Amino acid sequence: MNMNIPDDKVRIRQAKLTDIRQIANYLSMLSDATKKRFAPHAFDEATLGSLLSSEKVMLFVAMLQPENEVIAYSIVQKGSLEHDQPRLQSYGISLDPTDCTLAPSVADEWQSRGIGTLIHQFVVKEIKNLGFKRIILWGGVQASNIPAVRFYQKHQYHLLGEFHYNGLNYDMILEL
Repeated sequence: MNMNIPDDKVRIRQAKLTDIRQIANYLSMLSDATKKRFAPHAFDEATLGSLLSSEKVMLFVAMLQPENEVIAYSIVQKGSLEHDQPRLQSYGISLDPTDCTLAPSVADEWQSRGIGTLIHQFVVKEIKNLGFKRIILWGGVQASNIPAVRFYQKHQYHLLGEFHYNGLNYDMILEL
């Protein structure tokens, strides 16, 4: 693992219904700045329960061991977001059932310590095994979030285009 985190210190897996309270707690503990950058859904237990019960959505968690505390979270939706489709198609890409949409986050105190890379690698492996061919960033990435933009570039995401929503954002895609 990166940043000298022992292999047995973090466990990454697909989330289960029994994780709802821990994920909700994780989301509530994010700083206001992180919450502003990561908001694919409401941060309450009812929403998490609905997402975990959906056939279109997969949730993944990185959990600190032995505390069993969520320190990173990713949501993956099969396909593309309906409200993003016209913008994505305007870049000349054909959307496909083998696309999925990703929204990752890492707890503030764990950012820049390799956890994002670990959960990203796990998620990519899992969705590749399910037959997905591309990952589209959920709502893009805010251009002002330089560390996130660099993270996606490092992981081979390509810029599709720009759009304005509460500032400048980049649509990015990863070919698997």
